[in-house]
Amino acid sequence: MIINIDHTYACSVTEPIFSDQCAIIISNGHYISCTHETRDVITKAINTHGSASQKQLFRFYKGFDITEELRKYLTTIDINHYKTVLKPLLESPSELLIENSIYEWEVYKYLPEVYKHDPQFKNIYALVSKAIKDRKLTYMNGGGHTQYVPIIEQKDNELYKGVYKMKCCAIFDRDTDDNTYYDSQKNHHFKFFSQKDSQTISDNEIYNLNQTNGWIWHMWYKRAIENYFPKERYEKLSVSIDEDEISDYENIGQKYKSKGYKKEMVPKLAKDMSRTMYERGLKHFTVNGIDMSEMQLLLLKFAKIV
Repeated sequence: MIINIDHTYACSVTEPIFSDQCAIIISNGHYISCTHETRDVITKAINTHGSASQKQLFRFYKGFDITEELRKYLTTIDINHYKTVLKPLLESPSELLIENSIYEWEVYKYLPEVYKHDPQFKNIYALVSKAIKDRKLTYMNGGGHTQYVPIIEQKDNELYKGVYKMKCCAIFDRDTDDNTYYDSQKNHHFKFFSQKDSQTISDNEIYNLNQTNGWIWHMWYKRAIENYFPKERYEKLSVSIDEDEISDYENIGQKYKSKGYKKEMVPKLAKDMSRTMYERGLKHFTVNGIDMSEMQLLLLKFAKIV
């Protein structure tokens, strides 16, 4: 995240408190946006009141150097608005809320690495990859899509009180037989995240980076995560596939269970997947005037919460 600190705020709090606040930002790898004048105030506060380790971190801190790309894709907050919740906001790990973390986390965990040479967004994906390696971005098991809203509400009222909206990206399957409609059983999702339902929501409200209501979420454009792996990955695991390729909307678990498929195969399906393999046949979207694939968009959503 990028934390904006204006000079008025920097001078309004005591130096020891301000030093501690800046140390939280710096030690957790976030960026600081400020004027040179405010930077001088930060430097004085930390050099005067910071611990030896905080001073050492500050000496090598590069977080004042913020590129236009970072400003475009990372979340920026004003410290003055969140000064009482800086610890849960900046210290607690961000979470991907996923339906079946036992098998699916392995897929999400390695996606930024797979896309590390992406020609458009490799610098942003490198930050996401580092956040995962540093355990600053982890997972929360959704236990089935019907539990998503209760889990989110509980988190937002407890450990992440008032800030979970900026710390969570919820991901769930589409579960439809084609892309012409949305599943009415997901209405509790749609209403919570966008104040719409399956009859009124549109692709533009799902597949973008400025989603309404402030929550960051993603519904797979294809039926489920299993539909993103090519036929050869299934055949390598001895699953017999009759068709020339995996359909975007067939129910893999149902159709190929008798032919050797098991849900626990998902991590193995993802193993050794390349960016080229993922990109094959992906839906593309125009987001803020930029063409990007669904997987590129998903990873940019991850970046919004780190």
